[in-house]
Amino acid sequence: MVSTVGEEELHAFADQLGLKRDWFQSRELGNASCAHYDVTRSVRLKAIKLGAVAVTGRQLVLLNYDGMRRRGLLQLHPFQEKELADLAHLLKPHGAG
Repeated sequence: MVSTVGEEELHAFADQLGLKRDWFQSRELGNASCAHYDVTRSVRLKAIKLGAVAVTGRQLVLLNYDGMRRRGLLQLHPFQEKELADLAHLLKPHGAG
């Protein structure tokens, strides 16, 4: 489980789901390429019921690439830029523009 907003939102949502902070993984901790919690299928379904947006593995990788692009570590191919724009629309908070 990841957040497109930030770690505070991620931790708050994890708390709602009953996840332990010890399960958190991040680049800063040296145990992952992006901040996330691994979740079971049942926790994933509960998260979706609470408003999480389900994404594919490819979309998750693209989100990670976008973070790398914003940090100046990677340049995306034009087709990836379009795919990312489509994904950003999907992940836009409900009721936002």
